[in-house]
Amino acid sequence: MAALLGIPRIKNATAFHLQRWRKVSADPRLRQLPGRIETNRYGHIVMMPTPGFTHSNLQLEIGHLLKVLMNGGACAH
Repeated sequence: MAALLGIPRIKNATAFHLQRWRKVSADPRLRQLPGRIETNRYGHIVMMPTPGFTHSNLQLEIGHLLKVLMNGGACAH
């Protein structure tokens, strides 16, 4: 099934990802792009924009609500 979907078989995931990341990070075109560049478990490049101020404000608000709703941030077991 994996072969039908084009998913590579990876025997040593650590070696595969280290080699793939060396190639990705050496590409001068990718270094010039804004945002974050990562690779997924298949070695495909995943690009994400840098989070903006709105994102940070939402994180802060969610953290505050969790702390308030969870009695100071601790689980009540």
